[in-house]
Amino acid sequence: PRAKSLYNKKVMHKDAVALVKHVLTCLKYQTQDEEQQESYFTDSSVLDTAIRFGTTEF
Repeated sequence: PRAKSLYNKKVMHKDAVALVKHVLTCLKYQTQDEEQQESYFTDSSVLDTAIRFGTTEF
């Protein structure tokens, strides 16, 4: 049980890193304005909602 819990945490971390990289890449290519990119993180609850209610699928 302890090894499985550790494995699950590592998988979730790996998936979270991949998700953040993907979001940043998409944001970089979809918005040219730096102010617009910044407002995505300051005015949006998208990432907060994803973190709070996200699921891990295997």
